Amino acid sequence: MFDPETGILILSKDAAFVSNLCKCACFDGSTELAEVGLRMRASKSAPKSERTPRGCVPNFGSTGGNGGIPPEIPPVCPKIWDRPTPRHMLDKRTKIWYDIFTRVLVKCFSYLEETHMPPRSRVTMAEIAERSGVSLSTVSLVLRDKPGVGPNTRQRVLDVAKDLGYIPTNSNAKYKLSLATIGLILKAEPDRIPQANQFYSHVIAGIEATCRQQQINLLYATLPVNQDSYPLELPRILIEEDTADGLLLVGAFLDETLAQVVERHLSPIVLVDAYSASNHYDAIVSDNFNGAYQAVTHLIQRGHRHIGLVAGHPQAYPSIQERRRGYIQALQDNDISDLYFADCHIINEKEILQATTNLLQGNPQITAVFSANDEVAITVVEAAKELGLHIPGDLSLVGFDDIDLADCVSPPLTTMHVDKVSMGRLAVQLLVNRIEYPESSPVTAVIRPHLVERSSVRTI
Repeated sequence: MFDPETGILILSKDAAFVSNLCKCACFDGSTELAEVGLRMRASKSAPKSERTPRGCVPNFGSTGGNGGIPPEIPPVCPKIWDRPTPRHMLDKRTKIWYDIFTRVLVKCFSYLEETHMPPRSRVTMAEIAERSGVSLSTVSLVLRDKPGVGPNTRQRVLDVAKDLGYIPTNSNAKYKLSLATIGLILKAEPDRIPQANQFYSHVIAGIEATCRQQQINLLYATLPVNQDSYPLELPRILIEEDTADGLLLVGAFLDETLAQVVERHLSPIVLVDAYSASNHYDAIVSDNFNGAYQAVTHLIQRGHRHIGLVAGHPQAYPSIQERRRGYIQALQDNDISDLYFADCHIINEKEILQATTNLLQGNPQITAVFSANDEVAITVVEAAKELGLHIPGDLSLVGFDDIDLADCVSPPLTTMHVDKVSMGRLAVQLLVNRIEYPESSPVTAVIRPHLVERSSVRTI
């Protein structure tokens, strides 16, 4: 066998050499390993009479005068040379032997691990629950030695856990629960690349950072949705079993069909800027109602009384509906009865352009617009320019989300900032909490947005 990195050629059939080499490093050698010896040539710069003969094999049993042991060799490798080594070759030989020990021992350990070590498999709570025929909550109660489970059921769960390889962490037979793998399911909107979404890319960054910090594996899948973020099909990560210990659903609506699949999957799930018809799940969302209320109130405080809302409709995605409600409530609380809607889907640019044009042409008294999000607001800027309107001179504009482009458009966009990275971080923490305390009540964490004033609003 030839190692091209060090130039070491292993030729001899001296099996004792391998065994002795392993023993000198406190490792029990095995004759099942390939029989190896050493063949190496001394530096060409050395006199011919002082070169190491070909086929020279170290003899661990004799000292050979002073043993030929360079002072740099640690005591763990005694009596390694059988004859004195010329002084001018000391450093080089020492380096070569260190390389030999490192490579041979690594290969020894790798060989034994592959051929003699039993494979390690990760056991999940979902697997224990499925094998035991009980719920995740019951498994958690048993493994954490909590009351509320019958003795027969408790013993059955403990037996299954033991058979699958869970190791008790103390004498009370509590079992260590861990979140090893998270499945991230991100909505995929029609004709759009999910990773390019300027809102969710920051949410994913927060999720990835927290998983990296806590050494949690992250699986990634997309969920095709329609224009209102309702699922169109199921990702394989929900169909295949034992793929993740917990799930994060990002940006999609958990409808009845998807909810049934999630329940069968047996893995806990956290909704991240996502919604469901029930309140059975942990979730993290932004405060869309109060954020919209604050944005519209800002326009009112700047003197605007005719304020339009662009994008969304009564059956839109829940976050957009909440922003619509916030718009209406802010106007009502300030005794403004005139409401102006440009209903459209928030991801269809042509639809947004047409709806905005119709709104502004049909209602020339409008002096300000609140957009359902920043991407819609950027499209409103284009529509205003086509109509010959200047922002903020002729039309003031406020967005929502504070995506990266909000500060790059002309003029820079006043908007509601949402801490998207923290949304991702908190999502992982909620999932960790749910794994540890599956019987606890559902939790909804709310990210409160704040106004970022730039240059798209004027006082009248």
